[in-house]
Amino acid sequence: MQWSKDHLETYVDTKEYIDTLLVPLVNINMKNDKQLIKSGLEREYIEILAYEIERRLAGRIMLLPTFVYTYNSHYDKEQERLNLWVQSFKQESFDNTFILTLDYEWSKRAQDIDGHILWLSHIPFDHINEASAKPFVKSQADNLSETIQSFWS
Repeated sequence: MQWSKDHLETYVDTKEYIDTLLVPLVNINMKNDKQLIKSGLEREYIEILAYEIERRLAGRIMLLPTFVYTYNSHYDKEQERLNLWVQSFKQESFDNTFILTLDYEWSKRAQDIDGHILWLSHIPFDHINEASAKPFVKSQADNLSETIQSFWS
């Protein structure tokens, strides 16, 4: 399920089957033009991947809107904000939460996060064409979908 009117209407009717949250986690960096463009590219990549995972696991997973923080944020404060945000959704009987990020700092804080961190290294999609990027995204989505499903057994 995606965070859209149509998907949420379906969720209301089938929520007893949807027990997993997927949270795209994105760092916005406007420090300079290069960082701004990089953060835009990372947001696109994370969201494309999140949508593909949601498509594959439809009927069991809720894709939340992207959680955004800025490059100069204090991770402790953002960690607290993220945990509060996730906990507010978990009150609705979600058993699993997966947080998708390119920021390695979150993987170092995994034990203090209310969910499972799925950290991905960044691939420079700005230098490869769409035909080359699609198989990579498909492969990543396959691997991450399997990881998520392993928590359902």
